[in-house]
Amino acid sequence: MDKDLFKQLILWHEDGEYEKIIDRISEIPKSDRDYDLVSHLARALNNEDHYKEAIQQLLSIQEQGKDDSLWHFRMGYAYYYLGQHEEAVKAFERTIDLNPIDEVALVLLKSCLHFNNRDVHVEESSFPSDLQEFKACKEEKILDSMRSYITPEDDDDEEDFNQPYMDEDVDCCGFILDNFIDRLSVCGGEDEIMACVKSVVGQLNTINGRCGYELIETGERENLCEFIIRAANLAGYPTNEDVTEEWRDW
Repeated sequence: MDKDLFKQLILWHEDGEYEKIIDRISEIPKSDRDYDLVSHLARALNNEDHYKEAIQQLLSIQEQGKDDSLWHFRMGYAYYYLGQHEEAVKAFERTIDLNPIDEVALVLLKSCLHFNNRDVHVEESSFPSDLQEFKACKEEKILDSMRSYITPEDDDDEEDFNQPYMDEDVDCCGFILDNFIDRLSVCGGEDEIMACVKSVVGQLNTINGRCGYELIETGERENLCEFIIRAANLAGYPTNEDVTEEWRDW
């Protein structure tokens, strides 16, 4: 891929200009698109909710992508939002095989297995009862508020209602927070705790961006910040300051 084009695609991706990525790559004849170009196109299609088209693009480079964790992740991502959870499970499991530290893939895998009523075969760790109890409060303090925006209160408004996100997105947020608490429970010091905080904020940035930045509104932001800060306190980080502000875009 041309270096200048690569830089431009990265900038558009960072700015959320996914349609520009799709339009620019679509101008290039299919015979001239290499593996990286098709991968960028598939990612942009996923981000614009064109999941079936993304799958078609990824299948066109299937042989080259068989050992690429990002190829499998993007396939899983498309299947996940198409509601094809069995296919998504296969893709995310292969993603984790190739890249065991891919936390987003693990979170989405847990979500898929939850929908399929299957257990996640991830080693359980013991953690303090106060942290475990704290983990359970996310539903009332955060997730219920998010779900309240999914359907209109007045049935008469349903035709004009623009659904910003789905139940699956809220569930995914819940799994992200659960995984955050699980990781905090085995942290060995303040540096590791901050690494967990940075990681969970990054994952929440991703899911919020996927939902058009409407999943985490003002009320949810305050509750999420409080949840993350207090969880870090329980894990041994002695501060009441907003330790999320440096990394979050919500």
